[in-house]
Amino acid sequence: MRYVIIIVFFGILYNAIAQDLQYCTIKHDTVVASFNHQWEKVPLEQSERFVKAYKNDKNTWTAKGFDMTGKKQMTGIFRTEKLNTKEGYFIFFFQNGKIHSEGNFTNNKKTGEWNWWFDTGEIKENGHFDKKGKKTGYWKSWYSNGILDHEGSYIADKENNEWKWYFKNGQQSSKELYKKGKLISFEFWNEDGSKVEGDIQFDELLESKESVAALMLYIVEKSEYPERAKQQNITGRVFVEFKIEEDGTISNQRVIRSPSYILSQEALRLINSMPDKWMVCKQHNRPIVVTYAVPIKFTLNE
Repeated sequence: MRYVIIIVFFGILYNAIAQDLQYCTIKHDTVVASFNHQWEKVPLEQSERFVKAYKNDKNTWTAKGFDMTGKKQMTGIFRTEKLNTKEGYFIFFFQNGKIHSEGNFTNNKKTGEWNWWFDTGEIKENGHFDKKGKKTGYWKSWYSNGILDHEGSYIADKENNEWKWYFKNGQQSSKELYKKGKLISFEFWNEDGSKVEGDIQFDELLESKESVAALMLYIVEKSEYPERAKQQNITGRVFVEFKIEEDGTISNQRVIRSPSYILSQEALRLINSMPDKWMVCKQHNRPIVVTYAVPIKFTLNE
């Protein structure tokens, strides 16, 4: 029933917009074109959004973009009625109507100052692009609570000079010195403000209960070949994806490729049975979320 409802809904939606929404048509000095989620023009059957544009007094085309329900998602300027080249000031919106990002395009490349926001309205990032669309000058990024996340300078998309990174409590986590993208030196601090001493790596995996090497050993030791798979002579690799959260716990376990549902269930059982807080992954001396894809091989001895 759900399948039928989806088809009927799409048919109604298609008929509602089909008269205007084409790959690119001009009616009464208005261009209507279909776009994908990345605001790239696509054929109608691939459309996720659509744009209506009209010619302005500067001989360019002022545009508004909408999702398939008609909610505004973008305003901007295109160079010609083909709507292939962004050329001017753009604003992109979240689904809730708040601004996602804003800045200028030149020949489809971001140029000048750009700003990004969280969907709650707080500033997320600010920076500049050069004429070639590469990051340049001083950039800043914030947490959603307004605390500074990191700050530093770019030259042609590469970190340059001093960069600072911060914990969510505002305490500095690292100070890093770069020269055209190459890390020269760094210092780390703990969340309480004390300096991290001793022999440390720049970006490291800190062991909690087990190591990455122990992960594969754990799988070998704890795996059980399903009896049904044996009887049916089913073999192969199951690829399981999961996340390690900032506190080291495992989440979002799922099978991404498998030769058999039976083997998939055993692979998931293994991942779900792993000890809590497997490891804590860090970047810029701060815990981060990391996604792993692990192959689990099932082979029958002849």
